[in-house]
Amino acid sequence: MFRPGGFNTVIKLIRFLVGANRHTLTAITLSNMTRLFSFCSEQNAQACIASVESARDRFEKTLGDDGVLLLPAATKSAPFHNQDLMFFDSPGMTALFNLFRVPVTVCPVLRLVDGLPLCVQVCERHFKAEDIVRETSYIDQATGRTVTAPLLRLRLQAEAVPTVFPDCPSYLSIESFRREDPESKRMRLEAASFENVLAESLLPAKKKEEEADKLCDLKDVANFVQGKKLTF
Repeated sequence: MFRPGGFNTVIKLIRFLVGANRHTLTAITLSNMTRLFSFCSEQNAQACIASVESARDRFEKTLGDDGVLLLPAATKSAPFHNQDLMFFDSPGMTALFNLFRVPVTVCPVLRLVDGLPLCVQVCERHFKAEDIVRETSYIDQATGRTVTAPLLRLRLQAEAVPTVFPDCPSYLSIESFRREDPESKRMRLEAASFENVLAESLLPAKKKEEEADKLCDLKDVANFVQGKKLTF
């Protein structure tokens, strides 16, 4: 819209580089690009505002008091940092509600090809460490040991909910205790029991080997050297 003044893009970029800016790089870029579409005069701006208000009246008349409009809030899953600098379609999906100044609730209404819901974004800092799955594991049937490998993408536990809210009142960050599910507990106990049995079965052989290799005096050393064919 036509409005004198604004903010200094250079200062915003400097604050962004030092981590002191409240806006993302995408927001700064979009705000700077709006100068290319600014109005030449206040009269043109008022005419555009009037057309938007007329469209809002038609919008509210169509929906009525209890109407609901289902519109995808995004065209793809949550992007990586600054990835949306190359695609400006997703921010425009909710711009309609901003112009009409109507209440909106963003919820996943579509799914991707792999089944993931659209428009779902979570922040790692709002979850506890035990809520985040950082590695996968399986039990080696030959040795009974648990083999782990880091995940390329972090996952959340099935019933994980945000419970940590920094810079907010403490009562919002609730303490929760997660119980281990029966299947995971059974697998963990079986693996531990198998490792104990394996260690106990190898203990006599280890002791016998240690007794055979024990050297107490020079006579034992001489017997050991005579019994071995040493090459230099």
